Amino acid sequence: MGAHGLYQRACQGDFAPACTRLGELYERGGAGLAQDYARAGVFFQRACDGASAEGCLHLGKLYAAGRGLRRDEVRARELLEKACAGGLAEGCTEGGSQAELEVPVPTAQGPEPAVEVSTEAMKDALRNLVTLQERYFADNVTYASNIGALNYSPQAGVTIGITAASGTGWSATATGAASPRLCGIFVGSAPPPVAGQAEGTPSCEGERAALSAVVRGSSDESNEALMKSDLRNLVTAEEAYFAENVTYAGTISNLNYSTSRGTTVTIVSASGTGWSATAKNIATAKTCAIYVGSATPPITGQSEGAPTCR
Repeated sequence: MGAHGLYQRACQGDFAPACTRLGELYERGGAGLAQDYARAGVFFQRACDGASAEGCLHLGKLYAAGRGLRRDEVRARELLEKACAGGLAEGCTEGGSQAELEVPVPTAQGPEPAVEVSTEAMKDALRNLVTLQERYFADNVTYASNIGALNYSPQAGVTIGITAASGTGWSATATGAASPRLCGIFVGSAPPPVAGQAEGTPSCEGERAALSAVVRGSSDESNEALMKSDLRNLVTAEEAYFAENVTYAGTISNLNYSTSRGTTVTIVSASGTGWSATAKNIATAKTCAIYVGSATPPITGQSEGAPTCR
């Protein structure tokens, strides 16, 4: 059973994060699935109804852009605010993402202004680059140092530049038309293009400051809940990876997985019989962890498959 089947089964069991992942598969298309924004919206709605802030964020974007759904700025704003309340800085007005999602209204006179490319579009371009780099590495035992070698054309308005590449890692940046932000990603030994970002996770300049405004005053309990949720989502992603590779992923970049804003998840160990990982959030001193199978528990005394914090 592939990732689609695993996510579908988990979503049918009302596991909201799996519904979000399923929606992402239809939103992007590929891997045997046709791009279908309307179908993606169905799964994002189910995820949002299940208290998934990420599902609400994706659904808000679809309503804001009118992709697969009738454009509804009021509904989009409600969903973005719900995502913000759930700990995702991209849904917050303070982070600027909400303004980026709004479709500009053409002026009656004069030339139309350049449409700003959203940070999410730049992040999507960097996520796609991960897959292409891994394919290139499988054939060449090193990562590509230029986009031309990958035969990759990101969406209109997005410019990708590979800033470092070797046999042990790579990094890249993305810029967008009329956008002042720079987004980046890194894998392995390459230096992070954006300060403080986690390996394999696209991040944009200014997001950390936006997140600090969101989490300021939040309780340890709420941040602990976010980290535990991220670790539970990691279980789904690791099982999907195992189903196709008969081993667990040792790096986040190999998984169809993202974390809550401000949370960094690190895979401590991985093999064909188990794995373990830890989670840290910038708003708390606590560390949460999880393990599956034969892996050593990161926190003494914790139970298999159950996120634990200390």
